[in-house]
Amino acid sequence: VARVTAINGRRQYGVKVRGDANHAGWTKMRHRRDALAAAAEMVGALELLAHDLDRRMDHTVITVGRLVVEPNALNVIAGRVTFWIDLRGRTQEILREGDELLRDEISRITRRRRVEVAIEQTEALPAITMDAGLCDRLRQAAGRLKVALPEVASGALHDAAILAPLLPTAMLFVASRDGLSHNPAEYSRIEDIGVAARIVAEAVRA
Repeated sequence: VARVTAINGRRQYGVKVRGDANHAGWTKMRHRRDALAAAAEMVGALELLAHDLDRRMDHTVITVGRLVVEPNALNVIAGRVTFWIDLRGRTQEILREGDELLRDEISRITRRRRVEVAIEQTEALPAITMDAGLCDRLRQAAGRLKVALPEVASGALHDAAILAPLLPTAMLFVASRDGLSHNPAEYSRIEDIGVAARIVAEAVRA
């Protein structure tokens, strides 16, 4: 069981890469404007950027989970690729820095590969801090129960992030086997769920 002190903010983007669709056999490598090769390089650069940001602030992440390739044919150079970026971080500062750096990386690859790119930000959710008073009450309740209660920041979004600007909010995490979440194999031990319930009950009673 862990005490959640913050919930990551999130920025999402749609990226459209446009090159030239052309015949795979006839078009020499030096003449190509391959949208998929450019997009692939961008995805790799974003992963490296995420590792760098994470070293500076734990649990800063960048994910590309979907690409659409056109014309999506075996022997045709891709003329257009659309992909989506999910950037998450614990503070507004790291989100702003991530935004600037990911745009710089995409622009650099765009120029070198002679493709055209349009980036549209589709979502901007702020990073949220849990109520310090409620978090402290949970910590004290765990102490009275002689239960260790480490602090964590949530990388996933939660309804608590919607409630937090409106009323004091806190949250506990219960461990799942192998860290699996949003997966049919997700499993938490009843003993751990019971510990979390006892901490909450003790905090409410106090």
